Formats: sequence, C-alpha cells, structure tokens
Amino acid sequence: MKNLSVGKKIYLVAGISMLIFTCCLAWLYTGYSHCASKGRQQQITSAVETAWGVIDHYSRLSSTEMSVEDAQNAAKSAIEGLRHNGDIYFWINDTEPKMIMHPIKPALNGKNLAKAKDPDGKHLFVDMVKTVQASGAGFVDYQWPKPGKETPQPKTSYVKLHPAWNWIVGSGMYVDDVQSEINSIFFSVMVVLLLTLGVSITLFFFLARDITKPMHRAVAMIDQMGQGHLSSRLNMTREDEIGQMARTMDNFADSLQHEIIDSLKKLANGNLQFDVAPHDSQDEIRTALNKLGLDLNNMMGSIRGSGQQIYHGSTRVLDFSKTLADGATESAASLEEISSSLTHMSGQTQLNADNANQVNILSSEAQKAAEDGNQRMSQMVAAMGEISSASQSINKLIKVIDEIAFQTTLLALNAAVEAARAGQHGKGFAVVAEEVR
Repeated sequence: MKNLSVGKKIYLVAGISMLIFTCCLAWLYTGYSHCASKGRQQQITSAVETAWGVIDHYSRLSSTEMSVEDAQNAAKSAIEGLRHNGDIYFWINDTEPKMIMHPIKPALNGKNLAKAKDPDGKHLFVDMVKTVQASGAGFVDYQWPKPGKETPQPKTSYVKLHPAWNWIVGSGMYVDDVQSEINSIFFSVMVVLLLTLGVSITLFFFLARDITKPMHRAVAMIDQMGQGHLSSRLNMTREDEIGQMARTMDNFADSLQHEIIDSLKKLANGNLQFDVAPHDSQDEIRTALNKLGLDLNNMMGSIRGSGQQIYHGSTRVLDFSKTLADGATESAASLEEISSSLTHMSGQTQLNADNANQVNILSSEAQKAAEDGNQRMSQMVAAMGEISSASQSINKLIKVIDEIAFQTTLLALNAAVEAARAGQHGKGFAVVAEEVR
C-alpha cells in the first residue's frame, strides 16, 4: 500500500468498498430470498388456517343448525370463491384421497387422486395425506400446471386436515412467482446499485484527479528546488489542505530565493553587509546564516587588526634596519680612517713619536666608534626580537583563520547532514550546504 500512488490508493479503496457493498448485496439478496419464501409460506399458512376455520365453522353448525350435507355444501361454496393474494385459490380433498372441490379444475371433483402424480413421478395427493396424518398439517413440494405455461411448474402447498370430516384443505404458491417477485426487487436494487456505482466511480475519478494532479505539480516543484531552480511556483487558489500546502511551498520558495540565496550571493561577492532575521528560536537555517555573517564580519575585523599590527611591526623593523645600516656605515668609515692612519704611521715611523698625542686621540675616537657600533648591534638584535614576536602574532592569526574555516566547513557539513536526514524534502538544504561550502 505504501508504495502505491495516491490515485491508485483511492481507486483501490473505491474497488474494495464496491466489492464489500456487492458482497453485502449478495448476502442481503440471499437473506431476502429466504425471508420472502418464508413470508409467502406464512401467508399461505394463514390463508389455509382461515379456510380451515370456515370448514370448522360449518362443521360445528352441522351438529346444531344444519345437516352435514348442507353444511359441507355451504363450506365448499364459501371456500370455492375464496381467494388470497389476488388469485390464489383453495382446494379440498379427503384422505382417500379424493377431490372434494377444486375451483380451477372442477373436472377433478369426485375423482380418486391416489394415482395422480407430477412429471417427476411424485404422488402428490398421497404425500399430502401422509403429511397431515403425520403432523396434522404441513408443506408439500410438487409440480402443477400453471396458466400461461406449457409445462407444469414447481409449486409449494400448505395442507391441513379437518378431522371431523376428514377433509384436507390446501393452497399453494408457484415457486417462480416468488422468485419473480424477488428478482424484480433485486433488479430494481441492481439498477440503483449500478447508477450508484457509476456516480461513485465518476466521483472517485475526479477526486483522484483533483488530488493527484496538484500533488504531481508539488513533486515537480520540489524536484526543481532540489536541482537549485527556485523560480517555479504552484500558484493554487483552492482553500483545502492541498491549497494550504501549495501556498506554504510557494512561501518557502520565496523565502529561500529572496532571503537565503540573495544573502549567499552577497556573501559570494564579498559583501558581508546582509541581515537575515530568524523567524523563531528553531529557525536553524536563518540562525546559521546569520551567525555565519557575524562570524565572517568578526573574522575580517580580526584580520584587519592583525594586518595593521603587521604593518606597524614591519615599519618598526624597517626603521631599525635603516638605523643599523647607518651605524654600520659609520663604523666602516671609522675603520677606514684608522687604516689610513696606520698606513700613514707605518710610512712615518719617526713622526709617530711626534704625533703620539694625535694617535692617542685617534685611538680614543676609534674605541668610541667601536662602542657605538656595539650599541647599534644590540639595537639590531632587539629589533630582530620584535620581528620574531610579530611573526608569532601572525602565526596566531593564521590559527584563528584556520579555526574559522573549520567552523564554516563544519556548518556546511551540518547543513548537508540535515539535508540527507530530510530525504527528498531536504534537497533544498543541500543547495544551501553547497553555497556555504
């Protein structure tokens, strides 16, 4: 069931409902047929009881007010014209069996019916005598000629014995009449059923189409969103649950296209000035995007501050390098002067004594220059130490940038995991994860 489409599920439910309804109708038809047969038998029983009451009435009169013959003739006349359910008649025979009165076939009156039998070879009147002798009354099934039919038809008769006169009064019904009545009702019900089924099938068809068509459009839109195409909209005006779903999907696509994607495009173009307001505390997409923007702004501020520190440190290193170069130049000049003086002294050994004081002065100046060079060298060493400290600051900034990059990658991974967890409905989140990555 879960792998079937919505339309097939509707058709399946409709088919099962129709099958159940048909089975119930068949069960009702069988039950009604049985009840109808029992009802007709009850009618015949009541009618025969009425005719038997007429015979019993005249039987009591024969002992007080009338002779037996007159009473029997009056009873036969009364029952001969008696009918029930339209044209169903009564007959009277005795236990011989001999026909006492038959209103339809008067030629049978006075005849012995012991050898009378139906096309199946059943001695029906003998069976009637056996039935009443066994239980006083009962039903007998046989075949009997029917007006309008060329061959005898199945008939069920109820017979009852009047012991005072040994008369058996009976009346019957043709089985095909009951069946025709049942079939007439059944065919009427079938016509109504077929019309109902036709209307139901039409309604189910339009219902399935009314549900599946917008569902297919919604699936196509979700598939387009999964491929990154956010321009399609359902634009349904219906007010039922499907219309509410369509408007929710359109609003989601608008929000995704104009809030999330536009912000990501600004981010891709290097513009960190975007503002995404989460709808509530559980809005993970906008909260994550907003946090990403804040983190990137903080990171860029930190990078800008670190760059300024690096710039100032480089400027100081440059200044120290210039100072060191100037000191080295002065030291070289002083050493060159000392070398010239020594050369001059080697050529004028005798003048050294005369110029001893001058040499002492020059030596003092050389010592002072050396001490100055040593001081400049210490300053250069201190400048190199500051350069080393600035390098350590740069390493810390690089670590901060690596951590921010790791958090950004982790954010993209979380978005991809949420997209995978959402299945087909999370393809839009995969697009967000790709843009973040």
